[in-house]
Amino acid sequence: MSFIHPPKLTLITEDHSFKDIKQLQLGKSYTIGRKDDADIQLKNDYVSKRHAQINSDKGYFWIKDLASTNGTFLNSKRISNHPEKLKNEDRIQFGRNHSTVLMFVEGTLDDTFVDTFKSKDDQYSSEVSNKVIILNSESMDVYIRGSLLSSSLTKKEFSIFELLYGKEGKVCTKDEIAAKGWPERSEGNVADEEIHQQMKSIRQKLSVDLKENISKEYIVTYQGTGYRFNNKELKIK
Repeated sequence: MSFIHPPKLTLITEDHSFKDIKQLQLGKSYTIGRKDDADIQLKNDYVSKRHAQINSDKGYFWIKDLASTNGTFLNSKRISNHPEKLKNEDRIQFGRNHSTVLMFVEGTLDDTFVDTFKSKDDQYSSEVSNKVIILNSESMDVYIRGSLLSSSLTKKEFSIFELLYGKEGKVCTKDEIAAKGWPERSEGNVADEEIHQQMKSIRQKLSVDLKENISKEYIVTYQGTGYRFNNKELKIK
C-alpha cells in the first residue's frame, strides 16, 4: 500500500490541541516509551519505559504492546503483543490516563473533525473523571483511578463485578448474581454463603488499590436482597 500523505502520530494534549510529533516511514519501527532513547518519548507516569512499538509490514503500520504496566489501548480496546493494524484517525491511549493519547493520521485534520472530536472528548472526559473504577469487559481489566488493579479478579469475580458495574446505582439481587457467577447451575442452587465469599474477595482486592478501608461503601450490602455498586469518589469521614 502507498500513502497519499505520509502517516504521522499526533499528540492530543489535555487542552485538546493537536501536536504532530512523528512522521512515520515504511520499513522502520518505532518504540514508544518513557525512556530517553525511545523513538517516541512520552513523559508520563502511566507510560512504561518501553511501552509499545509501531512496525510496518506489507505496506501498513501495526502497533503492539510491550508488556507495559498499564496497558496500550487502541480505540479504547486493550491490545496485546499481537500486532494490530493502524487506520486513519485511530486513537492510541496509554493506560487509562486520558492525558496521553496519540492519533494515527493520514493527511491533515480539518477544522470540522477537530471541533467534533473536542465535543465528544469533553463528554467522555466528564464521564470518566467522575468514576473511581473503570472496567474493560474485553480485556477483563479493572482500573482504579487510572491504574490497573494490583490483584486481578478471577473469571467468576469479574463476571459478578461486571454485573454490578453495569447496573451502577441499582441493587443487583442475589438471584441475578447467582445467574451471572454460576451460569452452569441452571437450577440456581447457589448458597448465600458462596455469594458472600465472592463479594468479600472482590472487596478485598479493591481495597488494596483504593488505599482506604471503605470498599463496603463502593459495594453496598442490602441484607436479604443483594448488592449495589457506587462508582463516585467518596469523602473519607
